[in-house]
Amino acid sequence: MSRFMIWSVWSLLTLVGPAGARADEPNAAHRAKVRQEIHEWAVQQIFAELHLDAAAQAQFRGVDARYQPQLDAAHGEVRQAMHALKQGEAGGNGAVVGKLTDEVLAARQKAQAIEAQRRAELRRVLSPQQFGQLLVIWPKIHRSIQAKIWKSMHGANPGGMGPTESGE
Repeated sequence: MSRFMIWSVWSLLTLVGPAGARADEPNAAHRAKVRQEIHEWAVQQIFAELHLDAAAQAQFRGVDARYQPQLDAAHGEVRQAMHALKQGEAGGNGAVVGKLTDEVLAARQKAQAIEAQRRAELRRVLSPQQFGQLLVIWPKIHRSIQAKIWKSMHGANPGGMGPTESGE
């Protein structure tokens, strides 16, 4: 898996961050709470897998706290523009479609730049072994999050193929 893909997956933490819900969505407060709970679960999984001591956990949380609001905002911009595209708000108007497409791409590029800054700072905070291990464990954590979300939404595991590896 490429480094870009791994860090794209890492951005899922942004998608499940606390500022992800739009105020006009039904149950926005509940969705924000669920996103925060998922985010915290993922952070705890990272701490456990990397065997971070209290000082390293505090540094990791500091980095996360600095970048998460910026990432939430950028991903919120992506969601809003994508929602408008999906709802056909452009009404077939090429200029409006172009504008919305430009907004999506600009917000994604903004998020990638913020993620690159966060990565660089995490590399300074974590030891080389811990940072390398983060690259290894994150896909597993991400798959687990996806499976839990799927199960919550659909009442079954992805594809309805029975229990997950953990027996859930």
